[in-house]
Amino acid sequence: MHGYTPGRIPNLKQVLLVRGFDLRRASLYVTGLMWTLFQLYAIYIGFELTRLMIIHITFALIYTFIHKHLKTPMGRLVDAVLIALVIATGVYFFQTADLINTRIPYITPLTNEDVVFGTLLILLVIEGVRRVAGLPLTIFISVIAAYGFLGRYIPEVGHRVSPQLVFEQIAIGTAGIYGTLLFISATYVFLLVVFSSLFSRTGIGDFYMKLALVGVGRAKGGGAKATVVANALFGTITGASVTAVLATGVFTIPLMTQLGYRASFAGGITALAGTGAQIMPPIMGTAAFLIAQALGISYWDVCVAAVIPALLYFIAIYIYIDLVARKEGLVGVIQRLTWKETIKDTYLLVPLAVLVYRLATTLSVISAVFDSIITCFIIATIKIALVDRKPKDLIKILNGLAEAPKEAITVANVLAGVGVVVGILSITGLGSKLVVLISGLSMGFLWLATALTMLVCLLLGMGMPTTAAYVLTSSIAAPIFIFAGFDRMATHLFIFFYACLSAITPPVAVSSYAGASLSKASIGAVSLEALKASAPLYVIPWYFLVYSDILHPGSIFGLMHVAQALVGLIAISIGIAGYIRRRLSLVERAVFLSISILVLIPNTILNLAGLLIFILLLVKELFLKRGPRQIA
Repeated sequence: MHGYTPGRIPNLKQVLLVRGFDLRRASLYVTGLMWTLFQLYAIYIGFELTRLMIIHITFALIYTFIHKHLKTPMGRLVDAVLIALVIATGVYFFQTADLINTRIPYITPLTNEDVVFGTLLILLVIEGVRRVAGLPLTIFISVIAAYGFLGRYIPEVGHRVSPQLVFEQIAIGTAGIYGTLLFISATYVFLLVVFSSLFSRTGIGDFYMKLALVGVGRAKGGGAKATVVANALFGTITGASVTAVLATGVFTIPLMTQLGYRASFAGGITALAGTGAQIMPPIMGTAAFLIAQALGISYWDVCVAAVIPALLYFIAIYIYIDLVARKEGLVGVIQRLTWKETIKDTYLLVPLAVLVYRLATTLSVISAVFDSIITCFIIATIKIALVDRKPKDLIKILNGLAEAPKEAITVANVLAGVGVVVGILSITGLGSKLVVLISGLSMGFLWLATALTMLVCLLLGMGMPTTAAYVLTSSIAAPIFIFAGFDRMATHLFIFFYACLSAITPPVAVSSYAGASLSKASIGAVSLEALKASAPLYVIPWYFLVYSDILHPGSIFGLMHVAQALVGLIAISIGIAGYIRRRLSLVERAVFLSISILVLIPNTILNLAGLLIFILLLVKELFLKRGPRQIA
C-alpha cells in the first residue's frame, strides 16, 4: 500500500465547487465511493467470495485507469477502451463465477469466451500493475507468464505443463488471479485501508502527532524524536511506509528544518521512521495476512510475534537520533502544548483500542476491522460535530470513504499480478528449481543462503511493493530456512522485514523519495542519511532468526535474548554515530561495531565476551569526566 499526496485525490468540494466540474475527477470520486460502499455492504452481508473478488478487481482496474491515466494525446481514448474491456470482462466472469469454483482442468470444457476473457484479464491485470507499480514488477510478471506458456519448449530449465493447463490455472481457476492473494486484498486489506483512511482524513490521526510532540518534543533532538514516536504511533493505523512518511513528514520535516536540522537529515529520519509503519502492529502491511495464511495461524498471532521486532526497530532509530543530537547539539521543540491539553483528546484512541481488543478476542479479522470502522465513524462524527462544532466538516467522512481506494489499488493490482506468478511457480515446479539454485549458490553454508535471501528481498523490493517482494521471496526461500530448522514464524518475519527495508535501500528507496520531496533535499543526500541511521535495523532480523524466542519472550531466556539484541543495536548505533559523551576514534567505533557480532553469534562464551566489553566501555565513558572535545 503506497502513500498519498495531500490534495491529489479530489474531495467532494473540489469536484463540485472549487475547481468546477471535471469529468475525470468526478468519475474518480464517484467510482471510489461506490467501490467502498459496495465492499462494506458485501462484507457485511457475507457476499459470495468469488464474485466479491471479481467485482473487487474490476473496480480496482477501473479506478486505476481513471486515476493513473495516460497523458498522451490518445490517452483518454485508450483509457476509455480499457475501462470498457474491464467492465465486459468483469460481467463475463461474474456470470460464470460458479464455473471458476467447480472447474476441473481438462474435463470442464474450455470455451472460446473463456479464452478471450481470460486472456483479456491477464493483459489488463499486467497493465494495471504497470500503472501502479512500474516496469520492474510488470516485466517480472510478464517473463514468468511467458515461461509458463512457453516453458515446455525451453531445454534444461523448462517444464512439461501444457499451455492450456497454465491458462486455466492463472486466468479462470482459483489458484491464479482469483486466488488467495486477491481474496486477502478484497477482504482484510480493503477494510484496513478504509479504517486508515477514515482515521487520517477526519483528523483523528493528528492526535498521534500531538502525543509525540508533548511526549518527547522538548528533549535534545526533540523534532527528530517526535518523528520516530509519531511514526511508531501512526504505524498502528497504517501498514504503508510512504503513507506514514507523507502523513507525518508534512508536520515534522518543516519543524526540524526550522530548528536548524539539516534538510537531508530531516528527510532521511522521517523516511526511516515511516518505513517502520509496515512493521508496527496491529495494522501491518498486507504481507502480515499472507504470513498468517502461510503458517495457518491467526493474524493476531502474527501481530504478537512482530511486537518486539517493531519496538527494537523504533528504539534503534531513537537511540541513534539521541546520539546524533548530543553530538551535533540539536535542540528540542519549544511549544505551548501540554499534557493537560492533550489528554482531553484521548477519546480519539477508542477506534484503535477497539481494533486491538477485537483482534485479540475474535477469530475473525474481518469482524474486528469492520467493528473498528463503525467505531471510527462514530468517533469522527463526535469529534467533528460535537467537539469541533463544525458540522459542515462531516463531509470529511464521505471523502475518507471515497479516497480510500487510492490506497487499495496498488495492493489489488499487485496481488492479482503476483497471483499469476504464484500460480505458475506452483504448477510448473519453477519454485523448486529456484530453491535448488539458491542451495547450490550457498555451497551448503546456511549463513550464505540466509545472506542471499536477504539480498534477494532487498533487490526485489527495490522494484516492487513490499507485498510482492515478500510473496516471491518467501515462496522460494522459506522452504530452505524451515528445512534447515529455523522457526517458521522467524523465517517469514525475516523475509518480511527485509522486504520492508527495501523501501529505504538505495538506489531505489521509495520512502527516501517521499522524504526528499518534503524536505527539498536531494534524493541522494536523504537516502544516505537514512542508510546511515538504518545500519542497526538490517541486523534485527538476524537476531530473531538466530534467537526465535525473541518473538515470544515468555521465558527468562527469551527476555535475555531481547536484552542481548538491544545491546547489539545500541553498540551499532554508537559505532555509526561515533559518539557517547565525546567523539570516538575509528578504533573505538570499530570495537563497538564488533560487539554487535559477538552478541549475535549463538555461542555463550562469545556472547558473554561481547556483553562484558560493552559494559566496560560504557562504564568507562559514563564515569570519565568530560573532555574539552565534548558537546553539551
